[in-house]
Amino acid sequence: AVRPQGGSSTPCRIQSMMRAIIVGGSSGMGKGAAKHIVKELGGEVLLCSRSEEKLKAAAEYVGGPEGAVKTQARRLVLSVIG
Repeated sequence: AVRPQGGSSTPCRIQSMMRAIIVGGSSGMGKGAAKHIVKELGGEVLLCSRSEEKLKAAAEYVGGPEGAVKTQARRLVLSVIG
């Protein structure tokens, strides 16, 4: 449950499925945020990083109920043009 702002102690429920794209999701805060979204909020995440091996390990770490959450590892290379 999420607590609304304004000091109210009455929890409210998130009505829709949370989905997130997390760049840098193979380690640190990104990996932790992904696990929170999946485990605590029941959401879905798409992890993005430069290292495919680290992404696979992060996807296993994040986990989630089988069939209920889709955690995908994708290799992403960003480059600057100019």
